[in-house]
Amino acid sequence: MLYSISSLFKVTRHVTLLNIFFSLVFFANLGQAKAEITLSSSAKEQIRVVINNFKEEQKSPAVSIAVGRNGSVIWEDAVGFADIENSVAATPKSRFRNASIDKWLTATATMLLVEQGKIDLDKPVQEYCKAYPKKKWVIPVRTLLNHTSGVRHYWDSLEEPEDPIERQERQQKIEEEGNGFLVRYTDVTKAIDPFKDDPLLYEPGSKMMYTSHGYRLLGCVMEGAAKTPYSELMTRLIFEPSGMTETVPDDAWAIIPNRVQGYSLDDDENIRRANFRDISENLAAGGHLSTARDLVRFAGSWNAGKLVNDASKDKMVARGAHVEEAAQEYYGYGVSVITVKTSTGEQVPVFVGHGGGQEGTATALTLSLKTGLAVSIMINQDTVEGRRKLALAIFEIINNDLDLN
Repeated sequence: MLYSISSLFKVTRHVTLLNIFFSLVFFANLGQAKAEITLSSSAKEQIRVVINNFKEEQKSPAVSIAVGRNGSVIWEDAVGFADIENSVAATPKSRFRNASIDKWLTATATMLLVEQGKIDLDKPVQEYCKAYPKKKWVIPVRTLLNHTSGVRHYWDSLEEPEDPIERQERQQKIEEEGNGFLVRYTDVTKAIDPFKDDPLLYEPGSKMMYTSHGYRLLGCVMEGAAKTPYSELMTRLIFEPSGMTETVPDDAWAIIPNRVQGYSLDDDENIRRANFRDISENLAAGGHLSTARDLVRFAGSWNAGKLVNDASKDKMVARGAHVEEAAQEYYGYGVSVITVKTSTGEQVPVFVGHGGGQEGTATALTLSLKTGLAVSIMINQDTVEGRRKLALAIFEIINNDLDLN
């Protein structure tokens, strides 16, 4: 089963997706952002009302929001409980699971290694990740970045077979994979063991299928190319240059200050603790804890050229050969892209971002390429809808307050 862009906007248990982009008409009217931005007290209060209303509607324990530009935080707030049982209030320091927003970070670090001459995007993945066996087709590194590698996603995301025996086998694989969610991994190479021997679903480059497993493999590629552990690379290449002082691996054994508890809703829509999952297997694809303000620091740093250069950014947002020419939305290298059509008929990228859904979390990070404004939303509940509506309301308040039209 191939994922269309529209299907990527849905939040499911394992497919961490892109429910992060908003009204093209609204954002197309935004002008250039002011050099200095300060929200009025009235605007801040309006945003707090919107957040609290969203929290009550979604029955979310906590919601953390940040708005930034060029790596600086313009405004931030958090409401609700980071830990219901112990009555711990959420604050801007609260650390939530990033989920698949991490793919944007991992892709950016990969492109930095490309700039340094340590990775060739056209080389086979086995050139750098020796633990991954050769397949029927060659898998260029670039196909991991835009989900066209043919590497599968989680078993329960694949289309259910018609044959009863095949369905039974699939169900068994789903259960086995679920058992793996309880395993603690300490390196990214071992994390490819559950899928490294599986055949590819299609010839690399011919189709697009969202896959966290492909990004796990990319983590192994990064380590092999730089001869440096993935976590050290991320600290040096992404976290430190962006000022992301509160972002760390989501280690289930570690004592991590300000880590929120994750929640879900049961069938009767009562709040409960989220299903337990040791996310260490998914580190490169979505295995960090962060804060809303750290995420807008990253997005702003990426946009301002503090991380990758302009040529790399252009490659990350470029329309791949697998993307239909008329498509307004598509997945680039680690980011989903929204375009608008100019008067000459050219479709120009205007927004990039990523969203995530994972046990105990729902997140979204969006960047306006035109204004440099970024908004991040982090929620410690995995049964959440309406992040697009929430972000639209926040951006509208900011636009009205600062007269960005």
